[in-house]
Amino acid sequence: DTKGHTWRVLGIVVLAALPALMVAMPLFFLIGWPDGPGVGGGALLAAVQSVVSVLLIAALAAAASRLFMAYSDRLNERDQAAAGA
Repeated sequence: DTKGHTWRVLGIVVLAALPALMVAMPLFFLIGWPDGPGVGGGALLAAVQSVVSVLLIAALAAAASRLFMAYSDRLNERDQAAAGA
């Protein structure tokens, strides 16, 4: 239940993804601009993109977990109230 916290959740997700973008985008433009990366550059970009993707998924999963922990108290209270009624 993130009612009233939409901008905070969006900000946390954007800030969690920002470091990955700061690593991947400049590398793409350095290697792949303007003629394309070629075979060696393409392999390097694929490797870096794989590493960045794994780290990004881990960071976003951690952020989602922390957000759930922060907002789950209200959800648990509602479930307990419904079970007791």
